[in-house]
Amino acid sequence: MPHNNDENLKLFENNESYLKKNPDSQFSRFVISDDPLDKKKKLIIEDWFSDFPDKEKNQVKCRFLSKIPGDLSSPFFELAIYQLLFKLGFNNVEYEPDLKCGNSTNKKSPKPDYLIKCKTSFIIDALQIFASSNEDLKLHQVRMDTIRNLESVVESLAWKDICIIPKFKNTNSQPIRKSVLKKEIEKFFVNSKIELPFTKLTIKDDNEEIQLYFYPKKQDEPINQCYVKDVELNEHKYIKSIQGKIKNKAKKFKYYNYPLVLAINISGFCLLEYIEKALFGTAKVNAQEPLDGIWGTKEKSHCSNLIGVLVTRQFYLETMLLEKDVTTIYYPNPYSDNDINKKFNQLTVGEFRDGKINYNKGKSIQELLKLV
Repeated sequence: MPHNNDENLKLFENNESYLKKNPDSQFSRFVISDDPLDKKKKLIIEDWFSDFPDKEKNQVKCRFLSKIPGDLSSPFFELAIYQLLFKLGFNNVEYEPDLKCGNSTNKKSPKPDYLIKCKTSFIIDALQIFASSNEDLKLHQVRMDTIRNLESVVESLAWKDICIIPKFKNTNSQPIRKSVLKKEIEKFFVNSKIELPFTKLTIKDDNEEIQLYFYPKKQDEPINQCYVKDVELNEHKYIKSIQGKIKNKAKKFKYYNYPLVLAINISGFCLLEYIEKALFGTAKVNAQEPLDGIWGTKEKSHCSNLIGVLVTRQFYLETMLLEKDVTTIYYPNPYSDNDINKKFNQLTVGEFRDGKINYNKGKSIQELLKLV
């Protein structure tokens, strides 16, 4: 294990004992990889690691050296958030601080990921939202994997004037493969052309079936954008599950003397839409009762300690150096006048006004970290 307070401590060096005992862990495979892209990633992440205060390097390295052969997404995301805070101008950042919770100093109190000391100090905690064991979310994840495969195929074809709206007919335990999507779409366009109002293609892969509706792109739609109009999921249940995760985090730090910013990394093609509905509420979801947003209303505030939510989509170790921008949006609490929110204005800011979200275009996390 790493040594405490070692100013020369490296993340990817002197790990021989760990590598021998845990050869199948993602960290081990990443460390020994000779892939040029992985080598570049390791240099960047090692540079991030060097910026950590010496007394905290041991702590964060232990997060990477998990004995469970699994995912590096959580410690990687925390490390990236630390770097992002510096790029946003926060120079006094403490990792996993011991804080006073209410009137007690109970050591068992949960620790946020970071305490940012500034004119109005605040805490930040990271949250990853993936599919859960809930059957609806399993179904959703398979469908979102199909959508990501579809998006990848569309990008490879370099279309600029077409939008595709998928409609799922049947769903198996596995997504439709990229190779199947590419073959069927290319064959379809050899024999067809897009006509108003749309052209439909049905694709089957084992028990999975999807209908693709090809529309000419409207002027106000972004280039190369493929989006989901109808995912046929119990949105009400899914949005409430997201709200539960966010509320639990806010409740966890409710009695600290600091406002909270939550940093959420999300997986899935249209999850951003559900995050926004979870935060700001929705009038109607597939004939279900209206949902109140995380922050409530001006008259009735929920999660009052939660002053902002920073959302990134698809920012993982695997995607950090891809040229495609990772979605990064900061959502300030519309009922909070805290000046901390102004510090995040270098990012795209999604402000809720007059019943809709207005976006002030800014930089992505990849741009601020100079990864693209």
